Amino acid sequence: MCDILADETTSMNQDLQPKTQTPRKELPSIRLTWDSTTVPQTPVSLPIAAQVQVTADGLDIHAVRKGSIAADEAAVVHIPKEQIIGIDVYLMPDIPDDTDPSWHEGQESYAVVRHADPFEVVPFFESKLSSDKAYWLKALTKAARERLGVEAKVTEETQRTRKLRWIRERDGQ
Repeated sequence: MCDILADETTSMNQDLQPKTQTPRKELPSIRLTWDSTTVPQTPVSLPIAAQVQVTADGLDIHAVRKGSIAADEAAVVHIPKEQIIGIDVYLMPDIPDDTDPSWHEGQESYAVVRHADPFEVVPFFESKLSSDKAYWLKALTKAARERLGVEAKVTEETQRTRKLRWIRERDGQ
């Protein structure tokens, strides 16, 4: 009787354990906006829509602008794995699809990728990638950890906490 009870208890405990599953599919690319960079020269004007791929070799940013008044532009920028210094991710609540972009400026989720200056003029560059949906930044975080071995620093924010952080950063605290 005790053996049966022990087997049932073990089975129940195993059922309660979170199951780690291997994803069935890898994300082919992560849809973000490349907002800005401190790199002194970029092959496209920013901000621009981008498909970001995280590979074992680094980060590939496929930036494309089509149908613009000025001119269509496209470029692929590769940030080698060994040049990635760190990634800070700031997650905000998702912005509804039907929201006018002028009403939610500064409320998107974003990542700041710090990468080395290959010419060592400055300690590092920063490139900001954003999305209205936190999902895509979570995907970037996961891919960076699994494919590059880079653990992103993730901060979940609200409008209030983001504003307080920006004030502290502005004031140098």
